[in-house]
Amino acid sequence: MAGPDSISWSGRRESNPRLNLGRVARYHYATPALPPAQPPLPRHPTRTTPFVPFDSDPYHALVPPSVLVLEPYPGNRWRSITRYADGRELALRAVSAQVERAYAPWHPPHPLPRLRPWWTRQPAVRAALQGAFDVVHLADHALAHHVPRFIGRACVVVTVHDVLATTLPGYFRWPLTPLKLHFLRRPLEALSRADLLLSPSEFNRQPLTGRGDIDPSRVRIVPNVADPRFAPAARPDAERDLEQVGIRLPLRPRVLSVGHTGTYKNLGALFEAMDHPDLAQAVLVRAGQRASPLLYPVVRRLEAEGRLVQLGPIDDDELRLLYATCDVLAQPSLAEGFGYPVVEAMRMGLPVVCSDGGALPEVAGDAAVIVPLGGGGFPGRFAAATGSVLADRALAERLRRAGRARVIAYEPEAVGRRLIEAYRAAGA
Repeated sequence: MAGPDSISWSGRRESNPRLNLGRVARYHYATPALPPAQPPLPRHPTRTTPFVPFDSDPYHALVPPSVLVLEPYPGNRWRSITRYADGRELALRAVSAQVERAYAPWHPPHPLPRLRPWWTRQPAVRAALQGAFDVVHLADHALAHHVPRFIGRACVVVTVHDVLATTLPGYFRWPLTPLKLHFLRRPLEALSRADLLLSPSEFNRQPLTGRGDIDPSRVRIVPNVADPRFAPAARPDAERDLEQVGIRLPLRPRVLSVGHTGTYKNLGALFEAMDHPDLAQAVLVRAGQRASPLLYPVVRRLEAEGRLVQLGPIDDDELRLLYATCDVLAQPSLAEGFGYPVVEAMRMGLPVVCSDGGALPEVAGDAAVIVPLGGGGFPGRFAAATGSVLADRALAERLRRAGRARVIAYEPEAVGRRLIEAYRAAGA
């Protein structure tokens, strides 16, 4: 990274409840050093291109690499990616690495040259193009078409959260399927040019290593970070805080569902489970994109019966309060590349019931009740499992303890060590 006088990152987080589950991060580039709580580290003199691999520079062996995290511009689509970028920053700072953040567009470069480089005018991006960072980490595979721009200037890393769009039928709803797959084609083709690909799970790593154009040795597993802000809270206090922001939940057993309404979230099965006798006394609390009665006719009846509360997009502070005031998290997904709500619930001490879709069993381990998708009658079996957690206090307490133990592997410092190890293995 450049010397002490180079431009470094400072940030202001702003909550926007109109966005999907809320937070937008805006970054302002100025000239302060690292935050006061973190003493400045030795800085490597400014490099000139071409990039010098980490393992050929003895000085770098003693200093964590400097990293630029590139994330998409804020918006509804990218809420989970913003969270991922937040986690990368926490993990890297936990192991004393230098980290800055900037934005990159998800769409391909404009055909007119004069309109192409507007995002590269950000100070951190300009510095990266001059070889000032050891690592340029693209926070989502939808940005992988930018990989060639940084080759030879840094070790280029791409996180591939999942490839469900190409492996799971019905991932996109018609008629947008051909258009969305077209936009993904170029980034997916560029993955083979990256120095390192990161996957949050083994489930997601397998289809990557099965591609003929990707060297399996360049695909490493580094899990996502459990945000430390999702810490256990006293339920009475959380109930009071929710009421202060205008959210009053029914006084009955509460089943929490978090996320958007994409087909792979399997919300139809969850709504059907709520009709099962085992959950007849429970209410389903939905945080995130509202489910439409046009797609799920049962929604209208559940709402009329007071057994479905759709809060719509909320911010992270409100989401934390929901984890503290509900009785169980329900995650019936057909597949997940990781599953943030599962990790957040475990960190909050909320019992989890999930399917065996994708990486969910890998992430949850023995800290959740896992219901197999196969075998028929999934909604009824999912309802029975969820009802058992609501009815059995000993089971719920066992899941809470197991969840808190499990989530240690997703703490920032633990993830940061694995991240630095992966960077160095790639020559960063």
